[in-house]
Amino acid sequence: MLFAGLMIRLLGVFLMLAARSETGTTFQLILCQVLQGVGGGFASIAVQVSAQAAVAHIDVATVTALVLLLTEVGNSVGSALAAGVWATYMPKELRKHVPTANETLLNELFGSIMDITLYPKDDPIRLGAVAAYQAVM
Repeated sequence: MLFAGLMIRLLGVFLMLAARSETGTTFQLILCQVLQGVGGGFASIAVQVSAQAAVAHIDVATVTALVLLLTEVGNSVGSALAAGVWATYMPKELRKHVPTANETLLNELFGSIMDITLYPKDDPIRLGAVAAYQAVM
């Protein structure tokens, strides 16, 4: 069950590479999120049940808490690292790909993906911002 869950989740990660590109569809994005969620659920259940089965009845609550604690710590560390990578590289990529020297505009594009959608699809600013987002993702 653990292996199957991890393989399903891995499939979702590979689909995410296509889904988060400029040509990705909403269906692809939803599908990759669903696959990652289902795969993660399978893996989580397998890990928790295995840990609980490996200890005496009196220690089940402790081992369950430990498994959940490690999961949350891992999630928090991963999110912090991703935020650090994003904050470090995205402004550089925007400067590299967006054809402007206007720092206010670059800061607006960094602050809100919705600002990018205000530009026409063939606008060089939008195309550059999309290229920057793809480079960092």
